[in-house]
Amino acid sequence: MDHLDALSFFDADTETSLEEIENRYKIKRTTFNTLLSRTTSDHFEKIYTGYINNIDAAFEVVRVKQKKTLWGKLSLATSEEVAEKVKVKVLKDFVKSDGSFDTEGFKNYGEKYFRIGKFKDAFPLFHKLNSLEPTNIAIKFRVTECRIIYAEMKKLRLEKEKEEKIKLEKERKVELERLKQEKQAELERREQEQKERLRKEEARLEQERKKEEEKLAELQKLEDSLLSGVDGLNMESDSLESALVQQPKGEEGSLLMELKRLEQEIGNSGASYIREESSFDYILKEIEQQEEDKAEKDKKDLEALEAENQNSKKSVAFIDKVEATEEVENKEGFFQATKKRALFLILLFLFISLQFFAFSKKSSNGLLAGLSGLFNKEEVSDFDKIKSEAELLYKDGNYVEALSKFEMALEKLPENEYIKERIDLCKVLLTRQNDINLNNGFDNIGGNNLDPDFAEENWDELEEIPITQDGETPKEKLN
Repeated sequence: MDHLDALSFFDADTETSLEEIENRYKIKRTTFNTLLSRTTSDHFEKIYTGYINNIDAAFEVVRVKQKKTLWGKLSLATSEEVAEKVKVKVLKDFVKSDGSFDTEGFKNYGEKYFRIGKFKDAFPLFHKLNSLEPTNIAIKFRVTECRIIYAEMKKLRLEKEKEEKIKLEKERKVELERLKQEKQAELERREQEQKERLRKEEARLEQERKKEEEKLAELQKLEDSLLSGVDGLNMESDSLESALVQQPKGEEGSLLMELKRLEQEIGNSGASYIREESSFDYILKEIEQQEEDKAEKDKKDLEALEAENQNSKKSVAFIDKVEATEEVENKEGFFQATKKRALFLILLFLFISLQFFAFSKKSSNGLLAGLSGLFNKEEVSDFDKIKSEAELLYKDGNYVEALSKFEMALEKLPENEYIKERIDLCKVLLTRQNDINLNNGFDNIGGNNLDPDFAEENWDELEEIPITQDGETPKEKLN
């Protein structure tokens, strides 16, 4: 195996990095290890094992080439050898100079695609060969191999996609739950902070209230002392007046002087009391104004906290709404899937009814024929019994016994096309099990290429796809 043959196993060229080739190799290796572990057929076990050995050898060639050279670019325009190997051929390329068709070369070209795992390209080639050589069992068997291997690959790919979808769904739910918990924790933290701020604000207001009460008590004491002082002066003035009336005229002047002094003190005390009372009223007004300002500020703070709390509740409600919407979508998806399954079951029931009707019609025809000596009920019963036994042997892989039973069934109903096809298929499988080399020099033919870019094909419809003699590639015919 040369360098370019090795690259063809990984759909690579000389400009593809070794890292990318290694990734493709790992995907193919994992895929065919899984298929190998699932198969119960010795024939397909041999195919999968051979393909695994081929891709291992191809990757080793590429890896060694990477070590020996800097890889570089390879001019496909100037290299005739490379151009010949990478050339995509069409039907007219296999027409010989004498006008005949090179069937053997066309078969080798299809085997090349099969060997490197390009079943999507190999299928139409073998399909065309089957139309050219309808009696060639090896070619017919190649078509069957392409169908079976691709079906297993498709099943494995769908399982992987389902697992990835389930994994992503779980991760999304975990992420939503994490976001919800974080949001809830944030709301609890904010609520705790709000409670702490309110507690501190209440403590501060309580301290200020106590200070104001202390100031009011001091002012009350001052007022009481002033009032008691004025009363004392009034009593002293009254005593002086009474003494003035009782004293002789010589002492009247001194008493009058003392009385004026007391009146002056009373006047000063009254003025001082008025000033103190005015100051006290001013202090009360100032305290009331401060209380109003603080009450207004507290009201604004509470409104801001309530707004934050409402925003937080809206965020939690949004998350709950998203989860509810997703739950509704999941239920709608389940409902749609249920409708599809119901429609499928209805169509299946109709199909079975039609088959039963056709079978009943054939049975009635057979009964009429039996009246004329061509058919009888005992043969129909024997045919069904032999056919069931043959089917069980075929499913168990006992193709020799199955072939014998199918031939016995064919003797009962010689015109049954299904039994004829089963006999041909048993012969093909027995031929392959005996390791008869019908592949014209292609050993270790295996495999498959679980290319992520494979389009989902309806292999039943591909039976009717012809290969034109224009410039379209086999791969393009399947797209």
